[in-house]
Amino acid sequence: AMSTTGGSTWDAAFRLADFLELEWENLRGDKATNVLELGAGTGWLGMTLAHNVESSTVCLTEQADGGAMDWLQQNLAENVAAQLPLRSVRTEELDWNAWEADHSKVDLPHPRAGNWDLLIG
Repeated sequence: AMSTTGGSTWDAAFRLADFLELEWENLRGDKATNVLELGAGTGWLGMTLAHNVESSTVCLTEQADGGAMDWLQQNLAENVAAQLPLRSVRTEELDWNAWEADHSKVDLPHPRAGNWDLLIG
């Protein structure tokens, strides 16, 4: 059983996806874009962007504790198995609780190329 909020897709994710898809050309133009999603939960937002907005790579992050990362990886695997075009999506562990414990800088995952262009969460 999951002990985090990672198993929910919040209404805000649906609204943010609508906004980003409508404004994508104004925000990024035709440039390839690296998107980092913090606390991806089900991964719905990041996977939706990767599927609907071409030329973006997406890194979905979630904490390992509480079953959230397992849930996220299972959701991504099921969508890839359903043959959704999500080759540009990957998952990485990122736990904000570790930052709070020792007050140090959290090491964000690195994009495959360039810098993170857009952080969502």
